[in-house]
Amino acid sequence: KIAHTWQPCTEQQRQPRSLQDINLLLYMHAAQLSKKTSIAEAISHLLPKNSKLPPEELEEYLEQLADKVVFIIDSYDEGCKDNRLLEELIKKETMPQATVVLTSRFNFVTSLQKYFDITCDLQGYDWEHRMEHVGRFAQHKGIPFQDFQPLIEKMRGELRELSSNPLTLTLICLLFKEDKELLTTTRTGLYKSIDAFIVKTACKRMKCPKEEVKELLAQLSRLAYEAYRKGDCVILEKDLAAVCDAKKVPHLGYVRKEFQPLTDEFERPVCYSFPHKTLMEFLCARHLSANKEERDEFMKELLDDYEKNETVITFLFGLLQSSPEALTDMANAVMQHTRFTAMHLQQKYARCPPSHRILQLVAELSEVPPPLMTLITSHCPHRIDTTRCSSKCIMGLTRMLPLIKGKNIALSLRYPKVENNASFLNAVATCTSITSIEIWYCSDLPACFSSLRIAQSTSIEHVKIIIGRMKKGDQLHLPGVLHGLELIACDLEVTQCLLGDVAKKDVISTLSIQQCGLNDVIKGMVREILMKDTLRNVSLTSPYDQPMNEFLSSLTNHHNLRSLKITLRRMS
Repeated sequence: KIAHTWQPCTEQQRQPRSLQDINLLLYMHAAQLSKKTSIAEAISHLLPKNSKLPPEELEEYLEQLADKVVFIIDSYDEGCKDNRLLEELIKKETMPQATVVLTSRFNFVTSLQKYFDITCDLQGYDWEHRMEHVGRFAQHKGIPFQDFQPLIEKMRGELRELSSNPLTLTLICLLFKEDKELLTTTRTGLYKSIDAFIVKTACKRMKCPKEEVKELLAQLSRLAYEAYRKGDCVILEKDLAAVCDAKKVPHLGYVRKEFQPLTDEFERPVCYSFPHKTLMEFLCARHLSANKEERDEFMKELLDDYEKNETVITFLFGLLQSSPEALTDMANAVMQHTRFTAMHLQQKYARCPPSHRILQLVAELSEVPPPLMTLITSHCPHRIDTTRCSSKCIMGLTRMLPLIKGKNIALSLRYPKVENNASFLNAVATCTSITSIEIWYCSDLPACFSSLRIAQSTSIEHVKIIIGRMKKGDQLHLPGVLHGLELIACDLEVTQCLLGDVAKKDVISTLSIQQCGLNDVIKGMVREILMKDTLRNVSLTSPYDQPMNEFLSSLTNHHNLRSLKITLRRMS
């Protein structure tokens, strides 16, 4: 995409430091800069084989072009170990005038963002990109696109989350083509299916029994785990040859053979690399799931640097589903480490707070074993804030909420779109432990209220709405009762509909109206509600030029009031 954007333009069209205003674009894997002493040495492999350009001249040429050179460095997370030259390039200690575009998993670059002018967070494919991806796969395999219609229907439903990632969508298409029965709705389940498919095809390709293929995979998994612990992304052939027939390993489909850079002894070691780091991480988890001692030893290290080991932890959790005791032990360790029972202020985190990690792990399970459910329920906090939650976190909550009993939980939702979160909103509605709900930035409150069954057959007694909207002509009603209602910066229509229903019932105990528009009809409703003996807590606040003085007289003889917050001005 960046290379395509690099195109000729006129002098008038150019902006300072614009992408078009460059003369040289260099695309490299981060590992290609490892153990190199200069940029000229690192890019020498990009020159024609018959090039006789001395390194000194190449270095001088790069310095002359420095402000018109763009480095696209891919997979920082796979090549950052002992990479001094890359670190110098990022920190502007080498070629400070050059532009650097870096790709990496988010958790590996949090400390590097200060060295970049722009950061982008890729959230995954939208629907158009998914269709293009499936189309390219169908064309590559020579299959009519319409044959993938059953898969596309699944991508609208149970595969919606998985299909947003390019790699997993490729694996989904592969499984759909080869064995539709292996399709699953979790990432761990998908990789388990790919693993089973690899074993099946390797047996045919290598003409050997399944036990032999599984043994090869077990040895490869162990070496992948050892390399991962050392921070490497490749396995040396000599290490592989020491435990199995190295010539057979490439036929499995997990690794490919390549050559390492020349060593000081002018040797070029042979190694095996993974097409994607995620495959290596799955094999690490595969090894740990079958080896309790190593798992217990490594879990402490994994949790101490959770962000960088998140993929291995996620796969391991999913692979332990058939071992409820081991699964519960791991869940307990994660909850203790991330303080699942603690309250976390959301503004401290750009994404889900650490305490939500157990929810993301639960999303990897096809079903939640009773011992694990008991453990999670006993530790469940009294407030769950989903305002910055990932889709995986929401998926975990969807599976967990209907099973929680005997709690009083306050739940916070942000941008609750009914069409995208129907199963989650239904889980909230059926959870008997949710007594209070907070709804942020909802543009279709009637649909949201209907899905959550607020003031109907649910346990929700208190509702707080921040910036609520409704479509023109829609109706919003509370068929049942609410004991608490808080409205902040809501539309006149929303405020009038809800207060009208509350005024008809003598059960309200908490009323809060903040920064909402008030017409004469709404003011009359507020006065009627303020006269109710059931009222205990009142908050009436507004901008300074719109005081709430007129409501004070309705509260003067209210003997049951416990708290009052009100905007007043020019009082005698």
